[in-house]
Amino acid sequence: MARRRRRRSAHLAPGARRDPSLIANEANLAARAEAYARRHDRPSSFVYVSGEVGIGGALVLDGEIFAGQHGWSGEIGHTVIDVSDDAGTGGTLEARAGQDALMAAAGLDRSQPTSALARAADAGDPAAVHALREGGAALGTALANVVNIMDVGDVVLGGAYAVLAAHLDEPVRRELRRRVLSAPWKDVGLSVARAGQYPAMTGGALAVLRDLVDDPAAWGANEPATT
Repeated sequence: MARRRRRRSAHLAPGARRDPSLIANEANLAARAEAYARRHDRPSSFVYVSGEVGIGGALVLDGEIFAGQHGWSGEIGHTVIDVSDDAGTGGTLEARAGQDALMAAAGLDRSQPTSALARAADAGDPAAVHALREGGAALGTALANVVNIMDVGDVVLGGAYAVLAAHLDEPVRRELRRRVLSAPWKDVGLSVARAGQYPAMTGGALAVLRDLVDDPAAWGANEPATT
């Protein structure tokens, strides 16, 4: 499951201090940074998917995060892509294409960085190539479901998926072409995140700045006392 950050109100009690880590979940924060990085061009609406801690996702509509009623939108890792799994745990996207699942399928220690998997696939290691091909197909299938439901024409690969994008691109595109209803008339765009090395931190800072602009008075309690 993608790691989540507990939300706090924009209005703080006197003397309280704002902690950016309590604003939103990581995928939404990273998607906010990505939307900012793309603010001068297209797409302004896209599905962001990240594979760092579990599999997280976010929906960006016209440059704004769609968080859902409870702020829980984007849990794409829990999308069921194989209903034949009787236990109900092995048929999810996370079980097929999560970072741990990919590393295990490639025969690599899960404690290694994602770059180790990318290097193994670059070198033509059969297990690594197969793991990414199968994981990419699962990821493309889940993303096609999101695109069909939400009618968003672009997908952005972030986090671990950005590191592995060269090997995920073909299987993800293949499934998007096969499964997205509008694909015969318009390809779904697929690109790598641009928001930098720490997108969730950048997104957190952007969220705090927006709150400050929207309600400067709420931050008065954080100002140091004058003498």
